[in-house]
Amino acid sequence: MKKIRDWLTDDRRVSLQAFFAVLGVLAVQLGFATEDTTGLVLVFTGALLQLLQALLALAFLRPSEAAVWLDTIGRGVIYAFAAAAAPVAVAVGLLTDEQAGSILAAVSTALTALAAFLAVVNNRAQYALAA
Repeated sequence: MKKIRDWLTDDRRVSLQAFFAVLGVLAVQLGFATEDTTGLVLVFTGALLQLLQALLALAFLRPSEAAVWLDTIGRGVIYAFAAAAAPVAVAVGLLTDEQAGSILAAVSTALTALAAFLAVVNNRAQYALAA
């Protein structure tokens, strides 16, 4: 996993997104996809790559760094992935607009609750270390 993490740098992630964008343009020009569908897939692919990169980084954090990962990086990356995945799921017919909205609301609420819980745990851990 360390090799994958070291390989998937910000520059490579951006290059992969550019590669998929070129493939998307080609798919539209050849009539395999519409611009709307390609746009959704590209947003989803970008969010997926960011999530993968963040999870790979999380796997190698020290425990003290991992304890604050959700507040500093994880929450935004997870929400961005969910926000990108929802329209794709609607576009392919897996979810309705209402279901996607409900799932996004649930993800947002769960992440907020988890962040609040971790803030309490992390503050307690800081006070225990100071004592």
